[in-house]
Amino acid sequence: MPPARLRTVYRAVVPERIRRWIRHQRYYRPRRLTLHLPLPPDGTTRPRRLHMTAPTGLLIPRMLDEAGLAGYEPETLAVYLAAVDLAPDGAVLDIGANVGVYGLLARALSDRDVHAFEPVPELAEVAVATGVANRLTYSVSRQAVGREPGEATFYLSDVSDSSNSLNPSFRASTRTLNVTVTTLDQYVETHGLVPAIVKIDAETGEPDVLAGGHGTLRTHRPWLLLEILPGRTEKAVAAEMEQWGYTWYRCVGEPPYAARTDLDINDGTPAPMWLMLPEPATEEFWNRSLQWLAAIRKTGELSR
Repeated sequence: MPPARLRTVYRAVVPERIRRWIRHQRYYRPRRLTLHLPLPPDGTTRPRRLHMTAPTGLLIPRMLDEAGLAGYEPETLAVYLAAVDLAPDGAVLDIGANVGVYGLLARALSDRDVHAFEPVPELAEVAVATGVANRLTYSVSRQAVGREPGEATFYLSDVSDSSNSLNPSFRASTRTLNVTVTTLDQYVETHGLVPAIVKIDAETGEPDVLAGGHGTLRTHRPWLLLEILPGRTEKAVAAEMEQWGYTWYRCVGEPPYAARTDLDINDGTPAPMWLMLPEPATEEFWNRSLQWLAAIRKTGELSR
């Protein structure tokens, strides 16, 4: 019987409540994966693997299971890990952590204090459990980060669990959460942090995170890695960042990257990440990025 006919018969015969139960079981069936970690370029001894258990339906664990770190934003991860190595002393903040890949890597591959933010319970639980399973102590806050503190509606995307947002018009959403919202400034002050690196992937919420972090940007000048969605956030991000004198780099292709003065670049690259530094990147930084990229690519051979 053709697949289309089978689906028609399935829907006609199996009650909707049973179909929902089956979908739920498929989505939440545990996926256990071992993530091979890149070897640090400086030769220090660090964990070689990261063990993660996550619901089968989650997007990022599925991507990691299929291709490892070599198939998951390797160029951006290389730049990020170079920043973890070379930025001034201080904490790493992972805003929009999902299952925690960026924060977990910073914690596994450095001695930095790491603070992650993920308001979706099932995603935050994976991040927390992965830290515990691998004996990595780091903080996972269930708060969203925005322009001002308070309470807000958080919209769960019908398309992907990596597209959840405080923005109601970002993705079609039939499910929501009531969440507590903090700001970058509030969190830094409350916890007495000196942030050295701030990664922001807030699904169009990046300008609001920056707006709520003026004090942090002024006082601590952290290195930033953030997503800028073409046609959505580039003008608002530029308006927030122009006043701080940072140098902007678009993380597309292999480093090194040329400094940019314009964020309005739409060449079909999906959701490019940008590196924003209080001082121009040095040759040492780009060399370290290339070393990390080579190490990340080698993990792909182990993941096959």
